[in-house]
Amino acid sequence: GLGVPASRYVSIALHIAPMRGDAASIAGPARTPAFAVRALGERRYTVSYVGAPAGTVELSGDFNGWTPIVLREVSAGDGHERWEATLTLAPGVYHVSLRVDGGAWTAPPGTPSVTDDFGGTAGIVEVR
Repeated sequence: GLGVPASRYVSIALHIAPMRGDAASIAGPARTPAFAVRALGERRYTVSYVGAPAGTVELSGDFNGWTPIVLREVSAGDGHERWEATLTLAPGVYHVSLRVDGGAWTAPPGTPSVTDDFGGTAGIVEVR
């Protein structure tokens, strides 16, 4: 006995598929930060982030042992910037974090988040 009174437990599952379309259209008129994963075929995916102007944007995840990947800036204008990286990924569920200008690692906007092992958050992304 752990001294836990009798109680009921619930498990909840969440299925997330890669977003279709580009991150700029997902951000909408207000241009709030947005994150998207778009399938290119042959296990290749484009990861996009749209946000306020920044010097660097990095992505890290369990898909590559949490080694940071620097996203490349692909457009700028109207007070927001778009950053991208192309990745080869096997189908599965991944934990990912995003860092802007060397700040804290956080769950990408729009992804469900979980607490990571370092007191921060990681997002959950599923690719097929």
